[in-house]
Amino acid sequence: MVPFGMKRFLIILSTLVYFACSNDVKLTLISQEEKMDSYLANNKFNDTSVVIRNKGANRVYLGFVHDYIVTDTIVRGRDTTYVTQEVPIKDTVYIDYGDSIYISYAGYVFTSAPSALFATNVAEVASKAGWDMSKVDTTSKGILFEEGALIPGLEYGLHNAREKEHCLILFSAEYGFGNTKMYNIPRLSALSYEIIVDKVVKKSDN
Repeated sequence: MVPFGMKRFLIILSTLVYFACSNDVKLTLISQEEKMDSYLANNKFNDTSVVIRNKGANRVYLGFVHDYIVTDTIVRGRDTTYVTQEVPIKDTVYIDYGDSIYISYAGYVFTSAPSALFATNVAEVASKAGWDMSKVDTTSKGILFEEGALIPGLEYGLHNAREKEHCLILFSAEYGFGNTKMYNIPRLSALSYEIIVDKVVKKSDN
């Protein structure tokens, strides 16, 4: 039987350890936010980039991806030349709750900048990282955009993004997987996702 005095000591000790760990987590999260702010302040991504903040998520708007259509075909013997014309995408389709979205993405652990790749469905990114391409699903990821369907940082970052938008989303571990190790993502990791919104199907069209 543990003496009362010893039991009291153990309770006090465990309480101190809990608060010490909680304080360490808070300091880590504060440090991550500061590093992200510094990264965003010191990088000019392109001439059109804009930082949009929403509930702890930072979305860097990088522009729009353009589709291409074949406007003419010229056949010369065995050679076929496709003449293409760039067609800008309408930028009025915003992501809202209840929509179905399709994305191409690359997820990175964020230290002082995006660093270790942990997930992607982009063949070029996976190949450059030396991944086994036979294990990489390169189809556009389809998601029903609902509350809780994604980790909070992605949910807040993607909300109100537009179809064909190219963006970078950054957030601290508080809005990611928290203090839990998830597959190849270390516990308390800040995360960064580079995303292209391939398609948005509005709730009314589903």
